[in-house]
Amino acid sequence: MQGVLRILTHKDVPKNVYTILCLIQVEPDDEPCLAVDKVRYKGEPVVAVIAESTAAARAAVAKVKVEYEELPAVFDVEEALQPDAPLVNEYHGQNYFKYEGHHCRRVRYGDVEKAFATADHVMEERYQSSPIEHAPTETTGCIVVPDPNGRYVCYSNTQALFFTLDNAGLILATPFQKLRLIAARSAAASAARST
Repeated sequence: MQGVLRILTHKDVPKNVYTILCLIQVEPDDEPCLAVDKVRYKGEPVVAVIAESTAAARAAVAKVKVEYEELPAVFDVEEALQPDAPLVNEYHGQNYFKYEGHHCRRVRYGDVEKAFATADHVMEERYQSSPIEHAPTETTGCIVVPDPNGRYVCYSNTQALFFTLDNAGLILATPFQKLRLIAARSAAASAARST
């Protein structure tokens, strides 16, 4: 395919399974960069295309064929906690995360029975909330340009430049000094100052 340099799968990513929290020593690694053997949610990345232009990338993506087989699903927390529930994330061995070794992040319940016994009123209901994200919902992405000096310049709309640099270095098993990250807002500001 003209203009397409490479199509990558999980086998091409040096540290494909990771967690961004590994930078602060929270483990286990449980997030594939590109899906391995199964897709866990709608929109999970399966391949990555490296191309010389947007048109070439789109043409390559249109030729990628993935066959999906519907797997048993888990739809709520109670169902996920059942011993015979389908395993969603094999990296934990169960459908929930244990904060073993991270006592500062563990939820402590106290004496629930004593609290009920001394409470004026006890109400039992089922509560559910959707995940809340403080960040904007725009598409995140980057453009990477090889430098003649062997480095890679990454233009990204990230809000956490050094965090992104550290994660990119870990995932790609590349020394951090071979990567140069430029936030899109920084590049736009530089362009505005130079005109």
